[in-house]
Amino acid sequence: PIEVHSEPRVRRRRRTTTRMMMPDGRLRYPFLSIIFFALSVPIFVQSGRLKNVARRQPPLRNMISLRRVEKGARRRVIKMRSATSSQLSMQSQASGTKRKDSEIERLKNTIRTEAKSFFDPMDQSIYVPDVEFNDPLNSFKGIGKYKDNVDMLGGRTLLGMFAFDRTNLKIHDIKQESDRTLVTRWTMEFRFKLLPWKPTVVFTGISKYTLNDNYKVLKHEDYWDSVNMGPDGDYVKKPLIEGLKDFVSQLFSNPIAPAFSSTYAPPSSSLSSSPMAGEMPYTLLRRGENGYQVRSYLGYVAAQVSSYSKRSEAWEKLENYAVQLNKRPFAPSIMEVQRRGEGEGRGGGGGDTAIVASSLTKKMHWPLQLLSTSDPLPQDAGGDDGQVASSSSSSSPAAAVGLVEIPPTVYAVKTFSEPLTEDTVEAMHYELMAQLKKEGLRPKEDDESALGKRIFVQFDELYSLGDRRNEVWIPLEDHLWPDE
Repeated sequence: PIEVHSEPRVRRRRRTTTRMMMPDGRLRYPFLSIIFFALSVPIFVQSGRLKNVARRQPPLRNMISLRRVEKGARRRVIKMRSATSSQLSMQSQASGTKRKDSEIERLKNTIRTEAKSFFDPMDQSIYVPDVEFNDPLNSFKGIGKYKDNVDMLGGRTLLGMFAFDRTNLKIHDIKQESDRTLVTRWTMEFRFKLLPWKPTVVFTGISKYTLNDNYKVLKHEDYWDSVNMGPDGDYVKKPLIEGLKDFVSQLFSNPIAPAFSSTYAPPSSSLSSSPMAGEMPYTLLRRGENGYQVRSYLGYVAAQVSSYSKRSEAWEKLENYAVQLNKRPFAPSIMEVQRRGEGEGRGGGGGDTAIVASSLTKKMHWPLQLLSTSDPLPQDAGGDDGQVASSSSSSSPAAAVGLVEIPPTVYAVKTFSEPLTEDTVEAMHYELMAQLKKEGLRPKEDDESALGKRIFVQFDELYSLGDRRNEVWIPLEDHLWPDE
């Protein structure tokens, strides 16, 4: 069996050999060997390259850390770029803010300078060529017309030389309402010379300046307190006829004190027959409707009667006291009545004054000298050490007249010509209080007793005839004008 099975195996080997090889030992199909060799060489070469690359590659964990490092580097680059861009943006914003602040401050200073000189000269660099102007009497466009208007009011044109003089403009405050808006509060006065009595015309109000991107004035709008004041103290535009009526009413009304004058004689009395040296100076801050005004008075030293029963009695004491001091006081005579006790004020809605007072204190004083002057202060004629008491202190009962110091105060004022009776003073006081509430101004109330205080003044002689000038004053706690 071994021999039987061994021969087929030998034969199979021979057959296999004979298939691939020829009897002489050569390959039967040489071209197949060539093709196989040609195909196998690139495969072996490529596999060798892959082995070399595999040898050069780091381990997998190193590749992962490298990728993390690359990602972190990219993030840092992105952060650095964003930080640089934000820093550049902040720097540009800061430089823009500095430029804006400097331009706004330069514009404010120019407005103040032009007001002091009343546009002589006018700085045209802060306006655009087609600047627009509007007020209750005028509306025009163009810097040439703007300059002609201010030159006319300043008396620098042919018409202005015959019509206007003593033109003054005072800026009380300048505020930046927004990035492109400035608001100024001012008082302006001039004398109108075309009428024989040459009346003084006074306007108070605000100006709104609208600016362009280069912080030059695009539009200038004026609003008058006496014309454009609306509910809650807001300003609204009114027709041209309203501004014309307000201007004409000042031309033909009783003369009032100039807004910035330091000496002024009351119209119904002459200096030769009156002990008064003239009206106490003040700055007019607001001229409202129906004779309502807001004034700023400087501090002064006054001769005061601490208590009196009749007005004539206090007048005589103050006149004698002023003669002893060799001083001519300023007008007006200022009277203060303090009501105390429960039930004071207006009664039950019928409109009559009901006063249930346990005591009634009446004072009168005459202003003698402003605290801002360099002259020595007057000394008490009674032979004291010359010290001046404050307005809150009262003289001793033995000395009915003494010196008091009145601090600078802003007053709301209501002017009327009716006699200074109790009913008239109360009616005018409550009219003025209603006006203050309407315009958002708050009276000064030092204590509860101030609720029963009435301050009223008399500009004329004690027993003068004809038109009188009487006023009710209310000190203001909150007002729109900064302390100067």
